[in-house]
Parts: sequence; structure tokens; C-alpha cells
Amino acid sequence: MNSRTKLDFERAAALFWALGGEIPHDPGLERTASEKVKEWNSREKTLRRAAELCGEGDTPEQKYLLTKLYSWMGAEYAEKTIRFASSYLSGEPWIKLPRATVRQDGISVNQEIAARASIFSDLALAQMQRGESSPALANYSEAYRLEPYNAMYPVKIADLLALTRGVEEALEYLRNQKSSAYYRPVRYTDERGVRRENDTFRQLLDAHIRKMEARKAALEQSIR
Repeated sequence: MNSRTKLDFERAAALFWALGGEIPHDPGLERTASEKVKEWNSREKTLRRAAELCGEGDTPEQKYLLTKLYSWMGAEYAEKTIRFASSYLSGEPWIKLPRATVRQDGISVNQEIAARASIFSDLALAQMQRGESSPALANYSEAYRLEPYNAMYPVKIADLLALTRGVEEALEYLRNQKSSAYYRPVRYTDERGVRRENDTFRQLLDAHIRKMEARKAALEQSIR
């Protein structure tokens, strides 16, 4: 990557950061990026401009950022999201991504694995938007395997199952996730020495089960 291409990439990363994206970037470009976002007053324009600056997707960092940008642009750009996500996942990882293992609300999180899981999730969403349900299900499942503490993945899987195989199968899947170790509240002590309990996984899972149960009841009522 030559110096001009590298600078353009850093500008693209800073724009994504200014929109709220979590990504390594040059802090020296934050002010300019924030000013541009304010000036354009358009999330879509900012994303498109960042994609233009990002390059052709020849390097791991370009592939990673382009995946995120096109995923944020929505279903219209699903094909591009699939292309860059697939290319990133089949190649070398971006070495500037955080790689440490950290504690988040009592749970051990490997940042490198979490970043990879997020690309699988972006890929799955784009495939779902294009009606490719089987690959989407496989990729959401891989994201869940990588981040078994993240209840949003089984929720997304259940939604896809409900769409393609029916609410009953989705409900059965969700109920089976109660066997996860993360369904039990995680008790931990925070940095201030306060004892806390993290039951986010259980809350999200139970809430979605209730939602699916209500959906099932409504369907049964409609056919009586």
C-alpha cells in the first residue's frame, strides 16, 4: 500500500469511526472526520465517501473496512458485503485489530475472535438479504461458535429459522440454548470491588422466546 493509498484508507477509517464504528484509525484524523460528518449531515453519503477512499479491497484492512461500510449501507449493497467479507475470512487477518483477551462484565472476550465473528455475522446478514438462507444460517452459527456468550447470534439464528422453517422449529432451537453455560448468570467483581451479576444472555434469550411464543399463538389463532 503506497503512502497516498494508506492516507486515503486512514481517512476512510476515521470517517467510519466518526459514525460510531469501532475500528483502528489515526487519532490525528478524528477532528477532520467529525467535521466532515457534520458538514455532509448524511450517514449514507459518509459511508459512500469512506468506501470510495478505502481502495479496491486488495489488503486485509481494506477488505475488513469495506465489509463494515457496505454492511452498514444495507441490503442494496449486500453483494459487495458478501464479496469483501468472504475475501477477508479466506485470507490473512488485519494485524492492527485488537488481539487481547479482556474481561467484559465478568466474561472473558478474545478481541481478535470477536472481530472475526462480527465479519461472519455481516456476511450472514448480507446473504439473508439476498435470500441465501442456508449459507446465512451456517455463518450465523459460526459467529455463535466463536462468541458463545453473545445472545444476539442465537436470536438471529432463530429469526432465520422462523422465516425459513417455521416458528415451532425456531422456538425449539431457542429453548435448547438454555443449556448454554452462559444462560446461567455470571457473577463477578467489578473494578471497584462491587459484586455484580451478568445475566444478559438469559434476559435476551428469554425475551426472544416470549416473542416467538406470542408469534406462534397469534398464528394458531389466525387459522382457527
